[in-house]
Amino acid sequence: MRVRDIVEAINLIAARFYRYPYRDMKMVGVTGTNGKSSITFLVESIVRRMNLSPGVIGTINYRYSNKTLSAPNTTPDPILLMRLLSDMRDNGVNVVVMEVSSHGLALRRTVALRFDAVVFTNLSRDHLDFHRDMEDYFRAKSLLFSRTYSKGEDSVALINIDDEYGKRLISMDFPRMLSYSLEKDDAFVHCKRYEIQEDCIKADIVIDSRVLSIHSHLIGLHNLYNIMAAAGVMYTLGASFEEIYNGIYDLRFVPGRLQKVENPFGIRCLVDYAHSDDSLRNVLKALAALDHRYIITLFGAGGDRDRGKRPLMARAVCEYSDLVIITNDNPRTEDPLQIIADIEKGMDERFKKVAPESLNG
Repeated sequence: MRVRDIVEAINLIAARFYRYPYRDMKMVGVTGTNGKSSITFLVESIVRRMNLSPGVIGTINYRYSNKTLSAPNTTPDPILLMRLLSDMRDNGVNVVVMEVSSHGLALRRTVALRFDAVVFTNLSRDHLDFHRDMEDYFRAKSLLFSRTYSKGEDSVALINIDDEYGKRLISMDFPRMLSYSLEKDDAFVHCKRYEIQEDCIKADIVIDSRVLSIHSHLIGLHNLYNIMAAAGVMYTLGASFEEIYNGIYDLRFVPGRLQKVENPFGIRCLVDYAHSDDSLRNVLKALAALDHRYIITLFGAGGDRDRGKRPLMARAVCEYSDLVIITNDNPRTEDPLQIIADIEKGMDERFKKVAPESLNG
């Protein structure tokens, strides 16, 4: 059989073979450079408080109905994706929340899907080893907000309009375009008051002109944005304020996202997945606002990925750190020392380079 477009054909055949599983569940898609995984965890927690069964597809893993599968890609290939969704449906999943990556969109792994709600978080430099430039990266992300990805006229797009690229997306033709913002008090989701504390976030969030007071165990201003996105999108899908509040409160941490490492030394030790200059800056800015004596940052950059962001990551780290340790981070086929040399080009001159063995004394 000959087809004009093999990728589209694979998507359509897989969808038909597995009997269009996305039609039988609420589908939420989340895209953007940062925040996707945290939002999926928040949505999952809220869905549980609705006494519904969640399914999650994302960077950390794929999970549903007491099953946890490793994630070879953030957004799986069309056949695996439809098989996953089919198994979710057959296991009683009611709501699926998935990270929709720029790779997945550009490679058209998702063209057969239709969503009840989609979310845009933000856009900053990343994946320029794959995309030609930032505009190409943005075009890939923007595909999710075209009408072809909507299930119908009630489908909702929730856009962060504090982000410059979000301001451009808000004019796209998804059936219902809604916004969230910390800067604009006319956004569908905005904030009247918030406190970022050492171990929590407390805030009064306005959703559709109603005030929801929340208490979260997550920290940092970037996580307040993630909470607003999760709360807003689940409100559009029928969650009550009580369910949203409890779901947000229930989530103690997101694995690898400012995750605390308990220790006997009286040190606040945290692990974060930040792997771009913008995400490093957001995380370190959140920590700098807390009571502290020193911030020690240990980081590296992945091999065979955008080399241009390496010195930018160093500059971001220098803004908030007192001591910086540059280390290995999955060099793949590259020379680890060359990766470190690329990072060092962005180090501020006020940081003096010392040999690792000198730190032992």
